[in-house]
Amino acid sequence: MPKIKKNRILFLGHMPPPWHGVSAINTWILNSSRLTNEFRFILINLTTANSIADIGKTSVLKYFSTIRIFFTTLYKLVITNPKLGYITLTPSGVAFFKDSIILLLIKLFRKPVVVHSHGKGITDWVNAQPKWVTKYYRFVLKGTHLLVLGQNLVEDTRAVYNDEPIILPNGIPVIDYSPESIKKKDCIELLYLSNLMKYKGVLDFVESLKILHRQDHDFHANIIGASGDVSIEYVKQLVEEYNLHNKVTVLGPKYNEEKYEHLYNADALVFPSYYEPFGLVILEAFQAGIAVIGTNEGCMPEIIEDSENGFIVEKQNPQGIADVLIKLIDNPELGKEIGKRNKAKFESKYTFEVFEQNLAEIFNKVIS
Repeated sequence: MPKIKKNRILFLGHMPPPWHGVSAINTWILNSSRLTNEFRFILINLTTANSIADIGKTSVLKYFSTIRIFFTTLYKLVITNPKLGYITLTPSGVAFFKDSIILLLIKLFRKPVVVHSHGKGITDWVNAQPKWVTKYYRFVLKGTHLLVLGQNLVEDTRAVYNDEPIILPNGIPVIDYSPESIKKKDCIELLYLSNLMKYKGVLDFVESLKILHRQDHDFHANIIGASGDVSIEYVKQLVEEYNLHNKVTVLGPKYNEEKYEHLYNADALVFPSYYEPFGLVILEAFQAGIAVIGTNEGCMPEIIEDSENGFIVEKQNPQGIADVLIKLIDNPELGKEIGKRNKAKFESKYTFEVFEQNLAEIFNKVIS
C-alpha cells in the first residue's frame, strides 16, 4: 500500500524536564498514535529551565538557548516546509518575548499558526507594562488561531486578541490502574498533589490542617510534590511546629504506581491554588473518583461545579478549606457520591482521547 502523506506540523513546545502541566500535555501529544498517524510533528523544544525553581529566572545560558532555538526554527522552516506552526506560547514576562520572536519567524514564512495558551494573567500583565507591549502582543497574535483552556480564560485575551479564541479543555490519558488493596481507614484521607509552590496553596493546606487539629477532628493527610519555592524540609518543619506529625506525612515527589496508590486511596484532593489556568491534577482526582477542593481561579470553577464535583473556596483562605473538610469528615457518604459523579464526568469530557480528537479537528480545519 502507498504511504499516506502526512501534513507536517512544526511543533514548538515546552518539554520535560522539568515536568509540569504544559510539558506533560506536549509529551502526550507527541506520543499520541491518533495524532502521529495523521500528522508528522517536527519538534523544537522551547524549554530553557532546568527545574521548576528555575522557571521565570534569567541567565546567560538561557539567552544562548534562545538563540539556538531561533536558528533551529529557521532551519526547520526552510528544510521541512511545514503546513502549520503550533506553539505553546508563554503568556507573560521575559519568556513571552522569547517565544514571540519564534512565532513571528513562523509568520514571516507565511505559515498558519496555532497558538496554544496554557496560562493566564495576560490582561493584568500587559496593563502593568508600557502601552507598546499591548500593541506588540496584538501584532504577534494577529492572524493566528488562539486556543484557550476554558470559557473563564476568554476574557483574559480581549486586550491582545481581536478574534474569538477556540476553547480546548485539557485531557489526560486513561490509566489502567486499580489499587491492589484499598487501605482500611479509620478517618478521612486527604491529599495535596502538586509541586511545592506558594501559589499552589500548599502552605494554606497545612494551615487548614492546623485548624482541623486544634478542633480535634480526625484525619490523615499526605503531601506529595517536589520542592519549588517551598522546600520539602520547610513543610516538614511546619508539620512538626503545628504538632501534626501523627496526622500529616510529607512524602516528596511520587510518580506512576506510587502516585496512583496514594491518589486512589484518598478521599479528597485539596488544591488551593492562587494561580491556576486549569489544573491537570484535578482531572487525575476525577479519574480516581474522589472529591476535589479547589479555588475560584482560572478554569477550576468550570471543572469543579461547587457542591457537585467538590467545593470551591476563596483563595488564601485556610479557614474556608477547613470548613469544607469538616463537612466531608462529618458526612463520609457525601464524598463518595461526589467521587462517583467525578469519575463519570472525567470519562465523558476530560480523557486525552477527547482532547486529541478535538485538537486533530482544529489542525485539519486550519490546514484546509
